[in-house]
Amino acid sequence: MATSYSSPTRILAFPYYDSLAGARLEAIGDERRRGRSEIVLDYAELRLSAKLVLCVVGGRPAERGRGHYVPRRLRFPGGEWYVRRGPFEHLDALPREHTARTVFGAVRTRHLDKSETFFFEVELGQLWLRARHCLLEERPGPVEPVEFVRHWSATPPRPSRLVLQPKRLHEVYAGDPIAISLRGRRHHHRLFIGGIRHQDQQGRRPAVDGVLNLCEMPNAWLTGSQHPSDRWSCKGEGSAGMDAATIIAEAEWVVERLRAEQRVLVHCYAGINRSSTICCAALILLEGLTAEAALARVRERHPDAWPDPYHWLLLRWLARTSGSAERRLRTLRQGELASERHPRHRASPVSPAPQPAALLAQAAPHLRDGTPVE
Repeated sequence: MATSYSSPTRILAFPYYDSLAGARLEAIGDERRRGRSEIVLDYAELRLSAKLVLCVVGGRPAERGRGHYVPRRLRFPGGEWYVRRGPFEHLDALPREHTARTVFGAVRTRHLDKSETFFFEVELGQLWLRARHCLLEERPGPVEPVEFVRHWSATPPRPSRLVLQPKRLHEVYAGDPIAISLRGRRHHHRLFIGGIRHQDQQGRRPAVDGVLNLCEMPNAWLTGSQHPSDRWSCKGEGSAGMDAATIIAEAEWVVERLRAEQRVLVHCYAGINRSSTICCAALILLEGLTAEAALARVRERHPDAWPDPYHWLLLRWLARTSGSAERRLRTLRQGELASERHPRHRASPVSPAPQPAALLAQAAPHLRDGTPVE
């Protein structure tokens, strides 16, 4: 679901990010136009007709919404595939409502050789291409009404910024710093976020007190048993990712050490999804930030942070709750959303979630088969 960079890369604004968030990919084609190759993506844009409602369904945070699928087309002049694997090798073989067709967004990057790539955030496989630019077009076809309940929420796009590779900082801490506020003071080198690529491949442990490894690979410096201050807790991504209880537990591990004035490194494989999710959750628990403010803080020095949409929904839910872990999780078991902890910044009221039978009755016949409904 994520990509990483081995050299300094600039993240560029992608003007059609919102058009792709929640879109259904319908066809992938290669065409010749005016003597040059083009990659063509046909998709159905999810155009909302009402504000999304954050609710609890089946003991899990969810988003409820309605809108229309509108036919759209993206053209990539001079495009060539960088990676196209998984379900996108034979997209036509997938049922029209299969979840693998869902697109969550895209990131556009420029590299040292001036080439530009477009990486599409998807549930399964990889869809990654090179192109000079892209064009959005209308496409003939019916506009389809849709009502849905989903257990994910569109993650805010990455900021348009250079992804720096501070060699000395990575040699010492194996990650980028995240500023935290603790007991009225700002600390700039207590919490760090990274990936395997940030680690010293010579086997030197970073200058931190504790390391939380969320990926499949052991730490680069590990030659024997695990360091007693470290934690290796491999987690999944997307729909197979962390649930609310797991995110809280891992974030509390980080917060406990930060409050003890220790330095902590949180990393996954690429330093994009799982690690940014736990770092955001730690900021929410430590400082009471909103999910948006927490992600913005992480991206100050680590702009490639992108909690996947399943994790992002859980972060939004976490920021709306308060109290102990048990109290937060009890709100899910009771099918409630606790009142937001910052009354002066209160969001629009959230309607109570309908019972599953009523929900299915309201959604039929336009509820997407691929959307998990409890």
